[in-house]
Order: sequence, then C-alpha cells, then structure tokens
Amino acid sequence: MGGVENATSMSNKIVDQLNYARTAKHIDLKLLKKELKQAIDVRKATSRPSIDFQTLLTSMGRRLSEEMIEQCSISYYFISILHLCNENNWELTGRSLNELTVNTCCEIIK
Repeated sequence: MGGVENATSMSNKIVDQLNYARTAKHIDLKLLKKELKQAIDVRKATSRPSIDFQTLLTSMGRRLSEEMIEQCSISYYFISILHLCNENNWELTGRSLNELTVNTCCEIIK
C-alpha cells in the first residue's frame, strides 16, 4: 500500500505545480480571425505585404473588447494566424514568436 499512497501523494504535488486555467474560457474564434484578417488586409492595402506578429497583436488592442483581450492567450492568436495563412495562401516565416511574420505577397492565384 505504501507505493500507491506515495504515487498519489507525488501526483498531487505535481498537479499543484501545474499552471492551468481554473475556469473555462469562451473565445469567439470567428471574431478573432475576422479581426486579424482585417488588420492584415488593411496593411496589405497600404502596399505593405507583410506584418510581424508583435505589430498584429498590438493592433488587436484597438479592435477587440477588453474582456476578449484578457481571455485570449498568445496561442489563440497564433492558431488563428495559422488558420488564416492556410485559408488565404499566405506565408508565415520566422524562427520564434519575436521574428514571426505574415507575408501576403505570396498568395497563390487560383
């Protein structure tokens, strides 16, 4: 029995150290993608075919509600940008989030 109790005690310690959300988040991903796409399209319309990830995130502060900004983590933005790049044939380049850039000039004409 000592082994089972020890394993349970150890797993409880590990769970206590994990940083996870205690409440469920509700993120409107359609709205997030729409606002990200609009920000990218505005940039594209001004003859600047690329935008870096940090600039995109900064622009979301003016587009999204405070509640949504608080709920959204970097991973939600990143996943949404990945989806947009796939849907619009854009290129995502960079080795880290600090270097990440969305290039719209490489769209494939269908």
